Amino acid sequence: MATCCLIALDPDTGRLDCATAAHPAPLVHTPDGAPAPHVTPGLPLGVLADTSYPTTRVTLPPRSRLLLHTDGLTDTPHTDPDHARRQLHTELAATAHDAAALALHQITTACLTTAHPNDDAAVLLAHLVATDRH
Repeated sequence: MATCCLIALDPDTGRLDCATAAHPAPLVHTPDGAPAPHVTPGLPLGVLADTSYPTTRVTLPPRSRLLLHTDGLTDTPHTDPDHARRQLHTELAATAHDAAALALHQITTACLTTAHPNDDAAVLLAHLVATDRH
């Protein structure tokens, strides 16, 4: 059994397709602060043979940021996962104008509660640059 988050992001159009198998959904920050899309999670991989995984499709505007992360960043001992996820989103918004490397440093520094995580803690940040979309 395993969890998974699969995304397909077209940087030219901003179209994002996302499906999860009991894995944290990506966090999205848009320039206008619009609410993130709700991604309906599926069961973990390997639980049932004929499991379907619903796909959420949205179009992100230019200058949006997408943060993928493992639950090792939010589901830690003595931490409320919902609170930790809100903090992660707050840090994503607070670093919206920072360079990607600086934003990742600030996000992980603020959200990792210990220097030695109990579980995997991985993050990936995508930033959609402004382009002329037709």
